[in-house]
Amino acid sequence: MNIKQIFATPLRTLLCCVSAILLSGCFSSPKENARMDRAESLMESAPDSAMTILDSISLGSLSSQKDRSRYALLKSMALDKNYIDATSFDLLQPAIDYYLKKGSPDEKLRTLYYQGRIYQNREEDEEAMKSYVKGIELANSISDSLTLGRMYVAQKFLFEKQGMYAEYIQNSLKAYAIFSDLGNSDIMMTCLASAINGNMYLDNKEQADSLMKIATILESKYGEGNQPLLHSKIIYALDYSLNEDTEAFLDSIMDNMSHDWDDVIYLDIAYGYDRLGQYKKAIENLNKIGEIDKESRLKYLSIKYEIEELGGDYYESLQTLKNYIQLSDSVNNKTFSQEIASVEKNYALEKEVLSEKNDRRMILLTGICILLFFCISLILVLYWLRGSKLKNQILKEDNMRLEIETLRLKEENSKNELDRLNNIIESNKLREQITKLESERDGLSEILSDQRRLSDSVRKVLRERLELLNGLLAAGITSNDKYSKSYRKLENDFKNNKEYFLKNLRNTFELENPEFMAHLRECGLTEVELNYVCLYALGLRAKEIGDYLKTSRHYIISSEIRSKLGLSQNEENLGSYIQSQIKKYI
Repeated sequence: MNIKQIFATPLRTLLCCVSAILLSGCFSSPKENARMDRAESLMESAPDSAMTILDSISLGSLSSQKDRSRYALLKSMALDKNYIDATSFDLLQPAIDYYLKKGSPDEKLRTLYYQGRIYQNREEDEEAMKSYVKGIELANSISDSLTLGRMYVAQKFLFEKQGMYAEYIQNSLKAYAIFSDLGNSDIMMTCLASAINGNMYLDNKEQADSLMKIATILESKYGEGNQPLLHSKIIYALDYSLNEDTEAFLDSIMDNMSHDWDDVIYLDIAYGYDRLGQYKKAIENLNKIGEIDKESRLKYLSIKYEIEELGGDYYESLQTLKNYIQLSDSVNNKTFSQEIASVEKNYALEKEVLSEKNDRRMILLTGICILLFFCISLILVLYWLRGSKLKNQILKEDNMRLEIETLRLKEENSKNELDRLNNIIESNKLREQITKLESERDGLSEILSDQRRLSDSVRKVLRERLELLNGLLAAGITSNDKYSKSYRKLENDFKNNKEYFLKNLRNTFELENPEFMAHLRECGLTEVELNYVCLYALGLRAKEIGDYLKTSRHYIISSEIRSKLGLSQNEENLGSYIQSQIKKYI
């Protein structure tokens, strides 16, 4: 057993196992994929239903890494759209590991967006910014403009937090353009409101006026009621309108107050009345406010302590002012620390992005070099193979000619060997034939010498047979042409000559012993059986007759003769009986 045979079976077994493992990870469950398709189709219109469908899927039923990654991304989307702020990467991590390496541009974009959202929920703004920058770099290769628009919105909040209002305005307008193309009027107007706010932060009245005109046109088309835009209109009125016009505007809002407005709107109205000196209306709106974020609470405290002071409640006003200062210091310190971190992180981020681009260029250049190397190597190999092929062809033709010559010589040798073997066979057959002829000749000679009682006619038949045998033996022993013809004739007609001899012998006995032969015919003996009787009459024994006639039925024929002559198997010898019966009929 060679080495290949020793390792063949284990190697096949290993390959089968590896194939089974790989195949088990390649096939998806149609049932679970159908559920994920359904959840994805409901994600925008009914995120709660999408969440229910995803919760019904067992993670154990997802056999492939691709299915598990898709589930992780869809579940993260469902959590975000159901206002559940995730702060752990445990759920999204399979999608991060798979899609950021093997995903399509759309899959990478979605994964980076929800990765950034988790970082924002963890208040890790720098890491969130990295995710959004990487995602926005894919803008020219993606088709999911909805997620791209949301990424611009999420990034603009980071810019606002850092006081980067130019970038804040730019992102707001990019998101506005995307949602306008998608026909999402509510988010579109929210993004427009953010752009108006950014221009008011920079005191850019001209640009704010231009955007406000667009907002007025959109409200006439889609209707009023967008609260972020209402907030922008209140601040715009306070900053750029006359007091009378501002108060009239605030009063009109109060007259058309909606019960589902956010507390920020009540705070904006309270702030506006406070600035106009309408403290009663201001405190009325402050009392409607519930839970608000830190930035809005600063505005709330600044209005409240001023109203309490004007109302003569100095102690409460002092406590409110202390709370305002304490909260303001906390917010300012945090903003300042984040600004320093932002400068360093943004610089590092730009370097990282540039480094990634250089790395991609280097990878591309390396790939081109490797491709050129393989192309040149392939050309050299093909050239070498061509020369080697020509050499092999010449060598093959030489080998073929050599093989043909070898086969020709072998064929000649085989023919000579076959002739030699045929000669040997012929010689063996000749010797065997000569041996048979000698045996027959000796037997007949012995009969002629010992059986003096034979008649002259019988002796004549025997002598003719002996002459034929002697001539055949002479032709076989010598190569004299004198005997060739008679030998070939006798050899071809050997059986016929033996039958001719037996027939002559039987006819001779018919002439000399007609009564005896008639008696045998009356007993029912056949021609073959009569030949046996004649040979017994010559004095041959049973074994000699069997050897002479070369028949396998010798003993059967002898038994049938005994039966027809009325002799039992235990009575006298058949030859002795026949010779005694001949004497009776002479």
